[in-house]
Amino acid sequence: MFNLKIKAFAALFLSFAVCTGVHAGISASANSAMLEWEGSYAAGSTVLDENCPVTVKSELLTFNINEFPEQYYSDNDEDRFLNYGGRVTARYDFYNPADYDVEMSLAFPFGYKPRYVDFYEDCDDTVKYSVTANGEKVLTKLRHTFALWDFETDVDVGRLRDGFKEDGFYTENLPVYVYRFRISGIALGSDYYVQTELGINDLEGRIILSNANGYTNNNGCTVSWAVRNNDEIALYSVGKPMSEDEFGFRFFYYGKNHNKKYIDGKAERGKDGETTFKQLALTYREEGSVVSETDWCNAVTDALLLKEDRGGYADYYSLNVGASLMRWYEYSLSIPAGGSLINEVTAPLYPHINGYYEPSIYSYEYLLSPAKGWAEFGSLEVKINTPYFMTENPFGFKRTDYGYRYLSDGLPDGELKFTLCEVENPKRTNTGCGMAVFIIIPLMLFFGLAAAVVTGLVVLVVFIVKNSKSKRQ
Repeated sequence: MFNLKIKAFAALFLSFAVCTGVHAGISASANSAMLEWEGSYAAGSTVLDENCPVTVKSELLTFNINEFPEQYYSDNDEDRFLNYGGRVTARYDFYNPADYDVEMSLAFPFGYKPRYVDFYEDCDDTVKYSVTANGEKVLTKLRHTFALWDFETDVDVGRLRDGFKEDGFYTENLPVYVYRFRISGIALGSDYYVQTELGINDLEGRIILSNANGYTNNNGCTVSWAVRNNDEIALYSVGKPMSEDEFGFRFFYYGKNHNKKYIDGKAERGKDGETTFKQLALTYREEGSVVSETDWCNAVTDALLLKEDRGGYADYYSLNVGASLMRWYEYSLSIPAGGSLINEVTAPLYPHINGYYEPSIYSYEYLLSPAKGWAEFGSLEVKINTPYFMTENPFGFKRTDYGYRYLSDGLPDGELKFTLCEVENPKRTNTGCGMAVFIIIPLMLFFGLAAAVVTGLVVLVVFIVKNSKSKRQ
């Protein structure tokens, strides 16, 4: 009877607590859409030749921003995306002070395609770019390099190579050994995922790639996959083959307290294969791609080199560099001894969009650092033709009747950045805390109610025990 009373009161108290929690009103942001979109930066041309004597007498940057891009372009919006007209033109006045003619090679980085374009890997927006010399169109070559988001002139320019990157390990004909396994024998049901892991101790002289979903590194590496019966997993040993005793797969799932529970399972080895690093690197490159085989292979090599601190393991998806490619135009100009030349480069503008403001604000970045490669740099004038308001102005632009203007004797430090909006004082309407509040407050309520339940049960037990004792007495 004593236990029954406790259970009855506990059930009543818990049901009250649960009902109270269910009906506690939590107000969250109704705007669950994405509020920030990454754009891309624009940049000036940089000279690729060492000791080039050509100087920049002046540079005129003209931004034409009479419209903002849309916040999202779907697969069916390619025409609207290509019709978006925001652009920047860099006009260089070059001078050759040498007593000989100069043929110089230049590279113009024009960044990534913006992330608010759903089809950015397939859409060809190169029609929006142009390069001219004294008003005549210049022949350009489209190039690609692996790049992280932050542009570093020396690093990124150094990744432009005419041939395959030879770094001492990766070569075009470096052998790659392929091992495939079919999973079977898991007794937990066909829809139940478990983990299988493989410990690899000797990583010297090779890199392991796989389609694994996790790894740990401890002198060697342990690679793990989430698998079901009949799944196929693969390993790629780049540089040298694996030995028979390295294929000791273990199967497990995580039980209570995240403890590993080992179970039976089989990894049946299929037919081994062998290929070259070049063929492996080209796995994700589509036939007919605008990215050359050389540029794609070099981008994969640079991506894998960033993984070397992982102790010799890289995930297989590092081979898919399509979304991490910096685009460049490479071209040549000829300037006679003591002569001058006007070079113009035009590119579209893809700003970063911040939808946490009403109306949205648009941030632009133009890279000035590539211009540091010139022998001398004269004056810089920046014009922004726009009807919009500048809400962030770190460079000190002056307001004009056509928009904004900036003048500098010499190349200023840092990259050129500014932010525009349809109104002068946009209001921040969504701090991004809505989802956090939606998660945190229920947790607080839950743990608060849990504490109340525990406290109530303790008081209840003490009361019943005391009452029971008094009755027995």
